[in-house]
Amino acid sequence: MTKISKEKLNEIRQSAGLSYQEIADKCNLSMSAVSKIFGGFRSNPTLELLVELAKALNCSIDDFVDWEDEKPLPYYHERETAELAQLLSERPYLKAVLRGMRDMPQNDAAIIQEIIDRMKK
Repeated sequence: MTKISKEKLNEIRQSAGLSYQEIADKCNLSMSAVSKIFGGFRSNPTLELLVELAKALNCSIDDFVDWEDEKPLPYYHERETAELAQLLSERPYLKAVLRGMRDMPQNDAAIIQEIIDRMKK
């Protein structure tokens, strides 16, 4: 079972410099609802609400949820990111390419991107 860590949630909120009212406005919630969430009194919010909170706080859901059992695969806000993550899990050679490019200077990575773009044509 998962639960929201009010400590982590409040830490992220403070780091972002947001008030409860600003979060309420961004999430289209009442101030009362936001106070309950950040106070730990709303223990089972919907996934939709968690996504809205993460967007408002510019973070991931994983940043403020405590996973008591096994941590699930991450939730991505953008469809393209989710699709790329799925491809990486299905095709090990793509992971190898990404790992190889991870520490590469930006100029070298740009050359590889140019080669890929040419090959697609």
